[in-house]
Amino acid sequence: MIFAPPYYVFENVIPSAVLDVIDDEATRLKMFPGRIGPDNGQEHAHTRSSVVGFFSHDHWINGLLYHYAAIANARSWRFSLIAPSPAQYAIYRENGHYGWHSDYAQMSQGQAVERKITAVLELTDPGDYRGGDLELRPAWADPLAPAEGPLKGVGKGSIIAFPSLTPHQVASVTEGERRTVTSWIVGPPLT
Repeated sequence: MIFAPPYYVFENVIPSAVLDVIDDEATRLKMFPGRIGPDNGQEHAHTRSSVVGFFSHDHWINGLLYHYAAIANARSWRFSLIAPSPAQYAIYRENGHYGWHSDYAQMSQGQAVERKITAVLELTDPGDYRGGDLELRPAWADPLAPAEGPLKGVGKGSIIAFPSLTPHQVASVTEGERRTVTSWIVGPPLT
């Protein structure tokens, strides 16, 4: 499948005061090491090194990320969407990373659904950390070809939306700390 454009960046759309509220509310989340796989997955520190927590299904942050994912979807991909999954708050500290992966997953929320769009909100100013770049590789690209490149300098308060099938990674943080909120927008299975 070819998804054009492969991603959207909504630059600096969320004000700092709202980001501060998100960070404050995240202090009440149960945090644990990031995992890979279904049913809470397993820890794989060589592939993923981060600390994560999830907002409740009815938290307002889910609707905020859904809003921007729906805009990107209407402009381009036109997936059938149902709802956002509970948003994940993630912290990547020094050496934190998440190797190449896709967010695509089949799920059951009372019906067969799958992740269609990934929406990532940047909570940290890019000057506050080094490394930690989000890199995308369009799903139709030659796996040996260079990635689209890091989305360097995507500002604090920006949202990046892309099809969940898109392979991507978070490069290792070499200094500082990167914080994000990610939501996966689900819909009926692709046919």
